[in-house]
Amino acid sequence: MNTRTTLSLLAAGLLLAGCTTPSAPNGVTAADITVEFQNPDDFRDVRDSLGGSTDQNALASLRTWLQENAPASLAAGQKLHVTFTDIDLAGDFLPGSSVDRVRIIRGIYIPRMELTFAVMDAAGQVVKQGTRTLTNLDFQNTGRRIGSDQAFFYDKMLLEDWLRKEFK
Repeated sequence: MNTRTTLSLLAAGLLLAGCTTPSAPNGVTAADITVEFQNPDDFRDVRDSLGGSTDQNALASLRTWLQENAPASLAAGQKLHVTFTDIDLAGDFLPGSSVDRVRIIRGIYIPRMELTFAVMDAAGQVVKQGTRTLTNLDFQNTGRRIGSDQAFFYDKMLLEDWLRKEFK
């Protein structure tokens, strides 16, 4: 069963059970956050292995993380639309390695993301927009360790830093 089917079944089950989408104290929910990936096959490094195809799991993980965490950064009634135009995940696959599906994290393989975004108010008017390049040359030395066992931790940390700085 593919990821899209699994997520659809999970959402249908929650609706049937009477559950609602969790919202932040401001009333903004994951449904108010739209995340797109523009030509992900052309991204610098979102592969699932050395020379492999686009890692749909990585894209889904980043989308879900933003939809779960961005609502708390917005004001009541706002919606956020994010389009990723390039991603280079933290780490890389080492050529000649016997484990070509294991992403090796080293300081020289920094995470980098390029994105455009727009924040709309309740009336649909754009209140803030822009293009950003996110990177952290010292990504392994932030002192944050909670959640460091999550997949794509350093990439999510980059997004967390962006949300905190962009939407003070």
